[in-house]
Amino acid sequence: MQTAAAYFYSDDGTAEQAKYPQMWLQHIREAAEKFGKSFYELPKWKEKMEKAGFVDVKDVPYKVC
Repeated sequence: MQTAAAYFYSDDGTAEQAKYPQMWLQHIREAAEKFGKSFYELPKWKEKMEKAGFVDVKDVPYKVC
């Protein structure tokens, strides 16, 4: 399985300074929530898969430029 997290991050803190892109992304997350497709479920996937019986579940994040 794969997905994209709906958050901007940066190694040097500049993502927090990007006011308008952060605001845009917040609106995207809110719209997805209203549509029933929450971006807040991503951190729970590993635990849910393990509860379903999957073993050796790995969560491997990748940085995308």
